[in-house]
Amino acid sequence: MAPGDAGCDSSGSRAGSSPRFLVAAFHPDGAQTFVGPHQLVSFLRRTPDPLLQFVLSSVIDRVKRSQPDASESVARRNHQALLGARAAALDEVTRAIQADREATHARLMRTG
Repeated sequence: MAPGDAGCDSSGSRAGSSPRFLVAAFHPDGAQTFVGPHQLVSFLRRTPDPLLQFVLSSVIDRVKRSQPDASESVARRNHQALLGARAAALDEVTRAIQADREATHARLMRTG
């Protein structure tokens, strides 16, 4: 099914059915800090350039059926792994990548 097909919505799903894809947004202006596991998601989704990640909803459904608490479990493990100095180190690397990207784009704009 595709958007615009008879009976489909803009995601290409039949009206009333689950979407075929789920979308996760990644952006350089994501959360700069985090307190708990769920805030960590935005912190981790900072990228040099905005982007979208498309995931088949059937994959997510399969994971949820086999491990109903997968999202909570992953969030807790990631939060524990990044407490303290590790979060600061990740933040430093992310900011360095962003600064390099901005410098590269500026240089290309001058020479382009």
